[in-house]
Amino acid sequence: MKTFDNRLCWLPARLDEQPQRPTMIFMHHPPAPIQFPYMDDMRCFHGEAMGEIMRKHRQVLAVCCGNVHREAVVNWHGTVLFVAPSSSFSYELQTNEVDDIDPVFEPPMCRLFFWSENTGLVSHISFIDNYPYGLTEGVPTAPGGK
Repeated sequence: MKTFDNRLCWLPARLDEQPQRPTMIFMHHPPAPIQFPYMDDMRCFHGEAMGEIMRKHRQVLAVCCGNVHREAVVNWHGTVLFVAPSSSFSYELQTNEVDDIDPVFEPPMCRLFFWSENTGLVSHISFIDNYPYGLTEGVPTAPGGK
């Protein structure tokens, strides 16, 4: 706990140094529940304390995390919490309590960010590779039947 308490002191001190600078925070575990109970049990449990830091530091445009192996976006303490998708395998979305979850074969993805003074923060999901089994239903055939 001491280490996390040190970080909770370190973070606002760094944010206080440049309160006008647009800032993003990157971390591994989500600091808030994302309505995925199996993975919510593995979140950062100091999220409320961190959320209070976000409320006091309006230059934080977003917090980005991973660990969930699914994409999600949450309105969190006056900022946006982006949960990055998986660059390897995904987990099946289970919004109810389960004992275990299985991986699913979805295309690997990553989340991209763009910031400028004109547009502010923009985020996109980008597929890294093809779905391993292809897509057939509802997808038009390419010219030449390929």
